[in-house]
Amino acid sequence: MTVSEGVGEARSRIYSPVFLVGLLVVAIFFVEVGVMWLVPRLPASWPYWVASILDAVILVFLLLPAFYFLVSRPLLRALKEREKSNQRLLEAHADLESRVTERTAALRASEERYRALFENNPASMWVYDEETLAFLAVNQSACRQYGYSHEEFLDMTIRDIRPGGDVPALLEHIAGESGSHQEAGVWRHRRKDGTIFEVEITSDRVIFGEREATLVLAKDLTKRRRAEESVQKLLFAVEQAENVIFMTDPDGAITYVNPAFETVYGFSREEALGKTPRILKSGQYDRSFYKRFWQKLLAGESVHGEIVNKRHDGQLVTVEERVNPFLNAEGRRIGFIAVQDDVTQSRLLEEQFRQSQKMEAVGRLAGGVAHDFNNLLTVILGYSDVLLQGLEPGPLREAAQEVRGAGKRAAALTRQLLAFSRKQALVPEVLDLGDVVSGLSSMVERLIGEEVKVSVVVSPGLGRVKADRGQLEQVVMNLAVNARDAMPKGGSLIFELQNVELDDAYTATHAEVKPGPYVLLAISDTGTGMDAETQKRIFEPFFTTKEAGKGTGLGLSTVHGIVHQSGGSIGVYSEPGRGTTFKVYLPRFAGDAAVRRPVSGDHPALPAGSGSETVLVVEDEAAIRQLTNLILQKAGYTVLLAESPVAAERIASSHPGPIHLLLTDVVMPGMRGPELAERLLRLRPDLRVLFMSGYTDDAIAHHGFLDAGREFLQKPFTPLRLTQKIREVLGRSEP
Repeated sequence: MTVSEGVGEARSRIYSPVFLVGLLVVAIFFVEVGVMWLVPRLPASWPYWVASILDAVILVFLLLPAFYFLVSRPLLRALKEREKSNQRLLEAHADLESRVTERTAALRASEERYRALFENNPASMWVYDEETLAFLAVNQSACRQYGYSHEEFLDMTIRDIRPGGDVPALLEHIAGESGSHQEAGVWRHRRKDGTIFEVEITSDRVIFGEREATLVLAKDLTKRRRAEESVQKLLFAVEQAENVIFMTDPDGAITYVNPAFETVYGFSREEALGKTPRILKSGQYDRSFYKRFWQKLLAGESVHGEIVNKRHDGQLVTVEERVNPFLNAEGRRIGFIAVQDDVTQSRLLEEQFRQSQKMEAVGRLAGGVAHDFNNLLTVILGYSDVLLQGLEPGPLREAAQEVRGAGKRAAALTRQLLAFSRKQALVPEVLDLGDVVSGLSSMVERLIGEEVKVSVVVSPGLGRVKADRGQLEQVVMNLAVNARDAMPKGGSLIFELQNVELDDAYTATHAEVKPGPYVLLAISDTGTGMDAETQKRIFEPFFTTKEAGKGTGLGLSTVHGIVHQSGGSIGVYSEPGRGTTFKVYLPRFAGDAAVRRPVSGDHPALPAGSGSETVLVVEDEAAIRQLTNLILQKAGYTVLLAESPVAAERIASSHPGPIHLLLTDVVMPGMRGPELAERLLRLRPDLRVLFMSGYTDDAIAHHGFLDAGREFLQKPFTPLRLTQKIREVLGRSEP
């Protein structure tokens, strides 16, 4: 109960005098009525004053209780209540004084806190007079930020910290202010040293020492601007990065993708946002793979490795990726970030390189086998010819002819091996590839039968190529035969020739060719086609899809070797049931036509004739050495035999007579044939030189092409071919 409530209650219980007098009159009236009723009934002997005394006594006894209960008692109670009210009033006064004291202390503490907040706020703060614009108070941050002392600030106005050109805008802004709280935006301020910087202003109107003033908080934006610039640079770098970068929220929903994501995967940003990375699943991994993936991520670990994903159009993409949990400043995971590098082309090139290495290894093996086999065939064919010259018609002669025929077939096989291994001697010439293909069209038609329609389409202005005509003809015929076998029920075979420019995009996936002008020979059939696995192995030697006994598996590998040895490239494009297209790219020739130079087998037959010259034969294979000795002696030559280069040097230096011709193998233990020839030419400058080999080594040929001035005989050779070549070399006017 409050003091006022207690006093009010006490006052309500004190009756007014009018009420008390009225009450007393009523009481006397009833007493007098009672006495008047009683007096006539008193004994007559009683005197009159007895009645008066009785009346007075009765009146007193009646009025005393009435006075006590109606006047005295309420008055005493009211006095007690007044004392209590006074006590409560005193207590209330004491409480009020205590509260005022506490409020005053709290207000002073609050003022100190606000002053401390003002003084120690890291942001610059000040109070200025709205009328004079003079500074009324500034905090320490403002002094540090602007370079002025507290006293200097109090002698200045807010105009003094603005660049001169900004003051009109300031005054216009102040004049247009309304209300209390103001977000004044970003302004330029000037420090004491004259440097200009940007601040963000927030102001509020206050009463400061009975003055209308404005409290200002100024946030220096220098660090924020630097941070924004850093973030902008980072965002620009992420946007411009060639790496795929995308982010997800904690539930895996994509929240950001950079342009590289759109380029690599074909999803637009709008299509990707809100989706999960499941849109990239290629179907090549089971659920356990993705389960382990997410277990590591959710455990706070990073995940990195190579993965195959799927583009929007369904094509597969191989990427190296690193996925990390994305943490905020407090270390709480707010999502995941993935950085991926598209290595599809790199892996394709690596696969091509591995395939090339495999083909190269097989090629070296094939070349070595062909070389050794050619040495054996030289002996077989040579002695077969010797036998045939001495045998009369009959069973033995027929047997010798069968041996010779088998040897020729074996020699053809070794030529295929040499073509695949790029060790075959080529005779390049400038050719019109359209003429070559058109000239073979009739032969191709006879070869593949009437069921297949052959067409040749040559683009106008077709460029020339520099290659071996015979080898290109073999390429055309091998591809035609391959197409025929793919069309057992007939179809169409089209040869298309045109000029093309191979750009960096093509050469990026075909490391063996360089950008530039090429002539394209495309051979397309409507056959059964091939699946992807078959296409990967199509150029491997001895790989065939034909039945046993119906193919050696060397046809396309031979084509591959010839094309690459000619500086070109070959590719296959096929789908099961939709035919096949082989595309052969040969470098377009822009120089003058070269003079064709005859090599083994590329000249008219010359009569063997008889010889009288001396020939030094250097051959480490005893059987070939003896065969050559036999053939040359029968032809009338004087033969000097050497089993090694060292023996040949000894013979050349000690032989008393002339030596007209050096017939030497190319590859021998200890020294190669060209080096031996150089040494012997220093001893005998007039010496003629003829090289022979099972394959053309780099000592004679650069990448398979003969050096100018070198005479070469390819093994295996026949006695007639040997004598013809020797007469050709000895018959030249110049050594």
